[in-house]
Amino acid sequence: MVQGQTIPADIPIIQREYRNGMYGVLPFIIPRFILELPYLIVLSLIQWLIVWLIAGLRRTVVHFFTGYVVCFAVSLISTSVGYFIATAAGDPVIASAMSPLMILPFFLFGGLYQNEASTPYYFYPIKYASWFRYSFGMLLISEFEDAEIECDKVPESLCVFKDGNQVLNYYHLDPNDMWFPNLFSILMMSVGYLCFSILFMWLRVREKRKTIKEKKS
Repeated sequence: MVQGQTIPADIPIIQREYRNGMYGVLPFIIPRFILELPYLIVLSLIQWLIVWLIAGLRRTVVHFFTGYVVCFAVSLISTSVGYFIATAAGDPVIASAMSPLMILPFFLFGGLYQNEASTPYYFYPIKYASWFRYSFGMLLISEFEDAEIECDKVPESLCVFKDGNQVLNYYHLDPNDMWFPNLFSILMMSVGYLCFSILFMWLRVREKRKTIKEKKS
């Protein structure tokens, strides 16, 4: 998350501009975030195209663009989380230390290493707040829903799943959750993290402005 290195370096600038009454926090963060969208769109397309060609995923236009939407959504929320960590830390070193500590729990309980139904109930808040869970579920649904699994070239004992729906049942995934709540949750979390980053940045510039007023008085 490059935001952890770039945004803290810009904090003194926005503090000075805010103190001089030139602009507030919103004109700093929102346009910056919007300017990153074309880069995320192109980068997500390149990343997904490489994976789609190498991994031998389902060769249909619908499944390609479904996977691309998932990849872009993950890039979007990763950027929002980067803004959140950068503004909360306020320092590149602290942001670099915070990133793995915050992301790793969401990654562990995102469904990649643990079945959906085997997560202990006391870890449910982490599981449902994990964007890895929703994106992983969307990719599995896109790839295995109503898919046929060919077992002609392997022994019958090694063919665990007869079709893609059995794979989804094993992971306790419902195909109806594809867009809601999965994609909807990722988008809402992106907005939420961006709002928190705006709040943290506002608190930082307000704190600086308050300190300057106290010194003058």
